[in-house]
Amino acid sequence: TQGNLEVGQTIPASGAQEIDPATVITVLFNRPVVPLTTLSEQSNLPQPLSFDPPIDGQAEWLNTSVLVLRPSRPLPGGTTYTGHLSADLKDTDGNPLAEAYTWSFSTAAPKVISVSPDPQGPPARVDAAISVQFNQDVDAATARKAFQLLDAGGAAVQGETSVVSDTLTFTP
Repeated sequence: TQGNLEVGQTIPASGAQEIDPATVITVLFNRPVVPLTTLSEQSNLPQPLSFDPPIDGQAEWLNTSVLVLRPSRPLPGGTTYTGHLSADLKDTDGNPLAEAYTWSFSTAAPKVISVSPDPQGPPARVDAAISVQFNQDVDAATARKAFQLLDAGGAAVQGETSVVSDTLTFTP
């Protein structure tokens, strides 16, 4: 007997931190799970992979024992994902996983890569817009909530905040 179907490796690995948000997720099994087939027949193959929080994207079998999930957009930064494979998944000979398989990884948090006007440069005009650029796209609501500009007395400066992709702009 061959024994149970097993997950040989996941990419990202379980417990991995600071994963690039544009990563492709891969699961490698110890033996064939699906028969050789054409791309047009992929929709008939098992799709045993799910995530919490959910990840939108296209899962495909690269070969008989490698499943790849290509997210439809970069994953949000600073988020921990838990992947699940159903215990009822079987290899091509009918051998199931011994139990449901679960692993988790975390994406890299956004980091500020530039601020304009330059805080180390000459004084800026009072009405100058402030731009903060990040190393990845950021969630608009979260970025707005996290940004605050204080005057010399410690009071919040009132203004409009907009977020487009990887850049937050504040206009007093």
